[in-house]
Amino acid sequence: MYSVLLVDDEHWSLDGLRMLFDWKSMGFFVIDQITDASEAFDIIFNKKPDVVFTDIRMPEISGIELLNMSRQAGIDSEFVVISGYAEFKYAQEALRYGAFDYQLKPIDPNISMPLLKKLKVRLDQKEIERDVSIYKELTRGMLSPLDILKANHYEPTGEYWQVITLRGSESLNQDEQFSLMGNLHYYKLQLAKGNITFIVNGTSSLKSEVLEIMDKRAPGTGMNIGLSSVSDNGDDLISLIKEADMAVSNHFINGNSGITRFTSSRNTELESVVMKTEKLLMTKKYDEISTLIDSIPHIFESGDLGIYHVTFLWNQFAILISKRLDGESPMTKIDFFDHEEILNRFHNLHAMCIHLKGLLRNICNYSYNDEVKPNNINTNFIALLEYVTLNYDKELSLRELAEAHFLNTSYCSELFRKVTGYTFSDYVTKLRMELAAELIQSDQHTADTISRMSGYNDYYYFCKVFKKFHGLSPTKFKQKMIENNNQN
Repeated sequence: MYSVLLVDDEHWSLDGLRMLFDWKSMGFFVIDQITDASEAFDIIFNKKPDVVFTDIRMPEISGIELLNMSRQAGIDSEFVVISGYAEFKYAQEALRYGAFDYQLKPIDPNISMPLLKKLKVRLDQKEIERDVSIYKELTRGMLSPLDILKANHYEPTGEYWQVITLRGSESLNQDEQFSLMGNLHYYKLQLAKGNITFIVNGTSSLKSEVLEIMDKRAPGTGMNIGLSSVSDNGDDLISLIKEADMAVSNHFINGNSGITRFTSSRNTELESVVMKTEKLLMTKKYDEISTLIDSIPHIFESGDLGIYHVTFLWNQFAILISKRLDGESPMTKIDFFDHEEILNRFHNLHAMCIHLKGLLRNICNYSYNDEVKPNNINTNFIALLEYVTLNYDKELSLRELAEAHFLNTSYCSELFRKVTGYTFSDYVTKLRMELAAELIQSDQHTADTISRMSGYNDYYYFCKVFKKFHGLSPTKFKQKMIENNNQN
């Protein structure tokens, strides 16, 4: 609610002002009513009320002077100046110093409600502008998030942090927002109408407290609510804000409102879709590609995935498609997007999948040069490529494969680069390393067995290749997988 200070040297005028307006119903409350202008300035300076109603003629300090003193002190409270004199110069002077309105005594009861409505619109906009500025400062990362919050009069009471973002909260007044958040210690950022971010601080039980409160009070509100993970480091607020912003956008996936917790767990089904699509693109099998893309929404619903995974999926396809298009391609390149760009570009996940299918169809119909047109790719080479894709775990030699398929080895090597985007050896290594990662994630085989199943009889050489490809040794890869599973 917005705070109001009433200033007039006559008690009866103050009582009349207080009774004239229906403060509470419009989201205002009167913090004090003062007859002494000097005392009023002390309150304005220390408490910084949102609105000041002041008489223009008072002993020692006039309402205009009170307004001017406040502006010189850097205080931007909205002033409604009241006068018993219908003199234009008073109104002109008040407005020159930035008064919100000028009214004659006694204020007409018929304008009391319109005046409060205008004030509320102005204050709501100021709050949004101020909060957006704080939000940008927090997410820019130039200053410590804790320093920014403390500079805006928020003192943490615990070591743990979480961010909650609400969308569709237009119908909630400030009392209802307060009720929704219960006894949580929070800092509110009103970023737009219906768009609120709460930075919450507490003890080690913060995660369970937030979930309990949201589960009890949020259902039935029709809002989208995004919950970040919890951190014991205030410097993580930048990433926590982003997590909550991603989680609150989960309606993009299924159109449903409700509470969504941020998750960034790895999903092998999505990775498999991308890998299978890449292999099918090499032989231009669009119908099978289309079926794969159509399976994506189901994977998201059954796997409890979020916007993080949508962004991951889009950018994996961006890498795949960019790899397939050479520099001379007349086709539209696919851009890398963050989650905000995806939300702005597509209405929902289904629309994004339709767009991806269109791009992939074009690639299947487009050829880089006459040598690799869909209808002109050497059928023997296609057979060779399919053999490699099915038998990469075996000992393979391009020279022997080329001879077996009646192809020139040099021509075959060049065609391999153009069709797959990889050299023969790099392509085989890629397939083997992808299989090795899948086998480790299945947690059903020993490391030595995985090495042999991936096509390597020398376990130590396998480890060396695995680390070069994945950036981690097989053992650390498995440890990281277990840690990710425990976190989610």
